[in-house]
Amino acid sequence: MKTEQEITYRGIKLLIEGYYTEPEEQVMYYSDMSGHPGSPSEFDVNAVFVQDTDIYDLLGNDELEHISELCIEEIEK
Repeated sequence: MKTEQEITYRGIKLLIEGYYTEPEEQVMYYSDMSGHPGSPSEFDVNAVFVQDTDIYDLLGNDELEHISELCIEEIEK
């Protein structure tokens, strides 16, 4: 689901645009091998705004991963 999320990262308020995927529950495997191991929630960051400026290209992978985690925490409160 496409969404916007406001977070505070390193003391700076950011508006994050991206896609959130809800976690999937585990379904036990049966004798016919049907089932699902489950999966965690995900947030794919597409844009990071400080006021009207997109700073996505200025951020490294570790920073984007942390921002993604903060967005998930905020959504799942």
